[in-house]
Amino acid sequence: MEKRSIDGRNSKRVEVVIDVPVKADAPKTVRLVLQKNYNPLIVQGSVTGNIYKFYGAGFVSEVDERDAPVLLQKGIDKVSCCGGAKAYPYFAMLEV
Repeated sequence: MEKRSIDGRNSKRVEVVIDVPVKADAPKTVRLVLQKNYNPLIVQGSVTGNIYKFYGAGFVSEVDERDAPVLLQKGIDKVSCCGGAKAYPYFAMLEV
């Protein structure tokens, strides 16, 4: 039986590089808090179509920044029948 020496082989090292694509366009999120409505509220983002769940007043959720402007306007355009009450928005943005 013939013995082989390590020096006698013509082997080359192979470097394996795994290229993982990085999403550059990952959506940014903002934090919104539900200010009123004690019942759970489920809303759909008008831009992305994402579903957001808020489980009552004070609940904070991450929302795509593209959907945030429309959600922040909810409740502002409601007018009281007497005209005296000020309408407050359903959501407020939390600063990080």
